[in-house]
Amino acid sequence: RHRRLTVQWRQDWRSRSRECWSMQAEYLKACVGSVLADGIAQTVLMRPDDPIDYLAQYLLKSVADKEAAELLQKDIQREQQAVQQRKESASAEQAEKDRKLAQEKAQLSKEDSEFAAGLSAASSLDEVCNAAASYIRARIGVSSYVAMTDLPEKEPVAKTAAAEAAAAEPAEGEPTEGERGEEQAEEGEEAPSKLKFVPQTLKYVFATGTDERLLVGKQLLRPKAATEDDEEGAAPVRGVGEGVSFDAIDAYLAGTQTILHVPSAIQNKSVKFYYIPRTGAFAVAPFVNADGEVKGVFSADALGTGRKFTAEELAILTKTAKDVGAALDR
Repeated sequence: RHRRLTVQWRQDWRSRSRECWSMQAEYLKACVGSVLADGIAQTVLMRPDDPIDYLAQYLLKSVADKEAAELLQKDIQREQQAVQQRKESASAEQAEKDRKLAQEKAQLSKEDSEFAAGLSAASSLDEVCNAAASYIRARIGVSSYVAMTDLPEKEPVAKTAAAEAAAAEPAEGEPTEGERGEEQAEEGEEAPSKLKFVPQTLKYVFATGTDERLLVGKQLLRPKAATEDDEEGAAPVRGVGEGVSFDAIDAYLAGTQTILHVPSAIQNKSVKFYYIPRTGAFAVAPFVNADGEVKGVFSADALGTGRKFTAEELAILTKTAKDVGAALDR
C-alpha cells in the first residue's frame, strides 16, 4: 500500500510539474519569447566578445524602446483627443453663433415689420415720427429728430370733366403738345427743366426724449449767402455753429450723397449744439416728396457715447429717412 501511494504521489507531482513548466513556458513565450529570440539572433549575428552582456544590453534597450513607444502612443492619443475636443468646441461655438445670428435676424425682421406696419397705420406727422424714432432707438440705440423745410404746401386743384377736356383741347391756331415738341426738336432747343426748391428754413417738429424740450419749435436758417454789397467772391461765414443740415440738403440736391455723417460733431465748428457740446457722431438724411423736393430732414446723434456711425447704421438711417418721406407724402 505504501508503495502504491508513493507511486501515485510521484505521478501527481510529475503531472503538476509538467503543468507548471507548461504555464511558465507559455508566460515566458508570451512576454519575452519574441524579444529574447531577436536578441539571441542579433547576438549570434554580431558575435560580441561578451555575448551575455550584449544580450542583456539588447534586452534592456528593447524594454526602453517599448516604453518610449508606449509613451509616444499615449502622446499621440492625447493629441488626437485634444484635436477632437477642439473640433467639438469649435463646432459648439459655431452652432451657438449661428443660433444667435438666427435670433438677431429674426429680431431685425420683426423690428422691420413693426416699423413698416407703424408707418402704414400712421395718420399724422407725429405718428410717423414716433414710428421712425422707435425703430432707430431699437436698431441703433441713438436719439433722432425731424425737421421740416419751408417747402410750400401744394394746393389741390379740382377740375371738372369739361374743364379737363378744354385744357386738353388746344385753342384754334395753337400747336398741340406734340407739335410743340417737334418744333423744339427742329430748333435744337431743350425743354426747360423744373428747378428744385432750395429750402431756406428748417423747423424741428419732433425729437426723442429730453431733446424734445430742447429742439421742438426751434428753427435753423440757411447760412446767409454773399450779396452784391459783399466783397467779390465772399462766401458765407462758416464754422460758427450755423448748422450742417443745409449742407446735407445741398449735397442731396446735387446728387453727391444721400446722408451727411459727421463722425466727431464736437470737432466740427459748424455743428449747432442746442445743449452742452459732447463727443459722438451726428448724421442727417434729407427726405423728399413725390416730386423729389426736399420736405425735411431726419437726423440722429450718438452724442455722449464718443462713437461714430457704422456704414450699416448710416444705411439704416438713409432708408428710414426715405420711408418717412414716403409716409408723409401719402
